[in-house]
Formats: sequence, C-alpha cells, structure tokens
Amino acid sequence: MQSQYPIQAFSSPAGLTLRQTITSTGAVSIPSGTSMVYAILIGNGGAVAQGWVTPATTCTISTTSISSYGTLFVTYTSLTQYTTFSGYSSKPALYLYY
Repeated sequence: MQSQYPIQAFSSPAGLTLRQTITSTGAVSIPSGTSMVYAILIGNGGAVAQGWVTPATTCTISTTSISSYGTLFVTYTSLTQYTTFSGYSSKPALYLYY
C-alpha cells in the first residue's frame, strides 16, 4: 500500500552547504557568528526531524533511545531495517548545513 504522504526527494537546502555529518554522541563545533543552522536528524529506524535551529554545542546520536540536537529530537523506534531518506543513510546521524 502506497503512503498517502510519500517522502519527497530532498537535496541540500537552497544556498546552504553540508558542513558536518555527525554519527556519534559528543561535542559539535559551529563557527562563531553562525546564528542558525539547518539540521537533519535521523534516528534509529529512519525517524527524521529537520529544521532551522540555533547552534547547539552537543548532540546525542542513539540507536536505542532519543537522538537530539538543540530543539530537534527523534525517539527510538523498534525498526531495525535501515532505508534511505532522500539520499541520506537513515542510520542515526546528524547533518548540519550553514
């Protein structure tokens, strides 16, 4: 059965460049003077949260719990089959554009 709301193909946000791909919990370094970043947070099983956020200095990337960056978070799902979200691996990761 086809989803009523299929995921649209995603490319880089207009005018922005992928600057960091983070695949484990830890510190995040954003250049000073950067007031907003566009973040794509992919959690276990392919759950996705994305949007503009103020830069945060840490992130949590988890395969068994909640992944988070600033005000974005995705919860753990029991799905273990990784698929591709619009050209990104859906293994837990954080993609930062600025």
